[in-house]
Amino acid sequence: MQLLSYLWANRVRPRFGSARWWKVWAKRLRTFPRLIQSIFRQLILEWKGARIEAPAFIAPCTINGAVQNLTIGKYSFLGRVTLHLHDTISIGARVIINDGATLFTASHDVFDPFFSLVKRRIVIKDYAWIATGAMVLPGVTIGFGSVVGAGAVVTRDVPDLHIAVGNPARILPRSRPGDFHYRPACLVAAFQAWVGRQRKIRNDSKN
Repeated sequence: MQLLSYLWANRVRPRFGSARWWKVWAKRLRTFPRLIQSIFRQLILEWKGARIEAPAFIAPCTINGAVQNLTIGKYSFLGRVTLHLHDTISIGARVIINDGATLFTASHDVFDPFFSLVKRRIVIKDYAWIATGAMVLPGVTIGFGSVVGAGAVVTRDVPDLHIAVGNPARILPRSRPGDFHYRPACLVAAFQAWVGRQRKIRNDSKN
């Protein structure tokens, strides 16, 4: 229930009975089912052993493997993604993983006559963005603030603040600026109904 406590403590508070008050509460009621569903999913995942730092938003995901291998940091957003948790997947704070993305932590050794399963962890650092339909293969680290483009297949590490696109993914020469101040979970309508539209916040990396 940490998420509800956070939203209540940080809620916008328009004047009671004003036009904005009615609008805000109408939006809260309309989006409340989606909010409760996300909270319920988080509780189930935590009960199974995942470590999730609230607040975070989690859409319906497909999860294979040991749920206790999953870690999700504060303010991260997970869309309708597929996670193969044969090894650990560590998702940092303020990460965005869009619908259709798939993260693999295991594959088969095609040179082994017994087709052995090879497991390797995935690390996704703070402020990374994995776009729609991307695939991240075993052993990959997605760096701080880096981006994986839509439909990309990532077979090797993406350096901090860089952008990877294509299949297999290649690193573009231009990097992102590292001055970030957004909270992806708070961009979801169900969160915005409580905390309002995101304001630019300086010195926010630890909040």
